Amino acid sequence: MDTSALTNSIKAITINHPNHFVAVDSNNDMFFWHNTPSTWKPFNKKAKMIFSEPESAKIYRVIENDSLYMCTPDYGSIMPETWVWEQIGGTVKTIATYNDKLYAITTDANKTIHRYISPNHWEIIGGSGQSLCVTDQHKVFASTKSTGGGAAFIYQGTPHKWTVIPNSNNTKAIVANDQHCYVLKENGDIFKGTRNGEMILTEDGEIFKESDPAVYSLEKIGDAANMIFTDKYDELVAHKTDNSVVSYKSSDRTWNNISGVAGKAKIMTMKYGGIAYVPDENDKIIRYVSHPFPSSRYWYGEG
Repeated sequence: MDTSALTNSIKAITINHPNHFVAVDSNNDMFFWHNTPSTWKPFNKKAKMIFSEPESAKIYRVIENDSLYMCTPDYGSIMPETWVWEQIGGTVKTIATYNDKLYAITTDANKTIHRYISPNHWEIIGGSGQSLCVTDQHKVFASTKSTGGGAAFIYQGTPHKWTVIPNSNNTKAIVANDQHCYVLKENGDIFKGTRNGEMILTEDGEIFKESDPAVYSLEKIGDAANMIFTDKYDELVAHKTDNSVVSYKSSDRTWNNISGVAGKAKIMTMKYGGIAYVPDENDKIIRYVSHPFPSSRYWYGEG
């Protein structure tokens, strides 16, 4: 196959390094992009979903039967077809990972939430999961789906012990970093979750002591959003219903338009301060930014 022949529409994308993308096309074929315009290398592997680990650059793929595979890329060769994959689980609906901590929601009727221990060895920690995220300091958040409307929860570190985030009813998705969590409601409203606690003066300076258990208070900060993402820099990025892409910084409590009208996003992801998205079902272009702050961002197109 021609290494630049990513000709089908893109179905999934992830950023697994500031200059490395992995994409899956409409035939479930995987491709790797390494900082060379319009040059995609085939993996010769199939996937219907792909994910990546923010710090270690591990790549995860879910195949047609919902089995989960993990790969640690060998960037010395930049030959993805030679990279080794190991099956580590099955029946996966979605995953969340950070600093080698891995969690998954499975496809069973209860949408069980699991914590990864070792290949094909998982611990059940919750249920009814709809979305899932984990932060740099291994805080785990999940949203649930129920007949009366789902809610958002934070994991307390013990299986089946979760604390509901007040006023998080009708949650569509939750994303988080070590500073804040952000909740997207079914109606498109965006809420910022702030930890309850107090600042304490110590010999080493001020530290934040959380309440026990840690509880987040929600504050509405935006609306009309389709998707939201955040990173460890505590920047929130939203794709809006008017097809613009905007960013929010908690430090100044303002929104900035970083794309003009970007186009309807079929897929969107954020990592390393960069953003990638596929505008619509027929557009093969991936747009991305490589700088961590809106004022220095610029957009590219990659076929």
